[in-house]
Amino acid sequence: MKRERIRGWVIGIVAVLASVVVFLIPFAFIFVTAAKSVQEASNLDFSWPTTWQLWDNIQTVMSVRQFVVLRAFINSTTLTVFSVGIMVVLSAMIGYVLQRRSSRWNGLINFLILAGLIIPPAVVPTIWVLHEAAVVDGAGPLRLFFSVIMPLLKPVVITVIVVQAVAVFNDFTGPLYFLPGNENVTVQLTLYNFQGQMLSQWNLLFTNILLITVPPLIMYIFFNRQIVAGMTSGAVKG
Repeated sequence: MKRERIRGWVIGIVAVLASVVVFLIPFAFIFVTAAKSVQEASNLDFSWPTTWQLWDNIQTVMSVRQFVVLRAFINSTTLTVFSVGIMVVLSAMIGYVLQRRSSRWNGLINFLILAGLIIPPAVVPTIWVLHEAAVVDGAGPLRLFFSVIMPLLKPVVITVIVVQAVAVFNDFTGPLYFLPGNENVTVQLTLYNFQGQMLSQWNLLFTNILLITVPPLIMYIFFNRQIVAGMTSGAVKG
């Protein structure tokens, strides 16, 4: 018992140290650099700014090129909402069809996609009972899916939403190639406003990075419990 407690403490300490090294230190570096002047930020050292200019830098970043960053946030949010919405609905429908229609390929597809982690075995009989009850009540395929199946997938759906939303929101190459022009600019493309071959405004660049980091961070913190539930759903058998 004592050995297990010590092991738990060691794992916890290692996890905290890993989170500090991987996330907190880089985030702190971004934050302090975003608060510096152009001259101090050009040194790229981990030091406190002589005078805090974070708010001035944020105002400069937001107003550059006729508020292109604000327009980029709107475009990125719109693209993320529509992309993730379509992704979640179609993925859930495909998974539902694969579970309900028998085929010689179903076993291989289910093994590759689900890998036995999404739906716990204990939930399967409940889903079948809800399925049969809805059919008896006269529910059609769409009503059956959105009224019965979709609510049961809530933890998984939230996990997919958060993970894919961060991926779409932070995508760079897709908007660069397929959404050209200032009207379609996304947040990742705005980083080029403050970095070029001849000049790099590091304080404004890191301020822009800080602004871009905030929405995914807030989303992750808000849905943290649901993400863990979705990732561990089905991990414990029996």
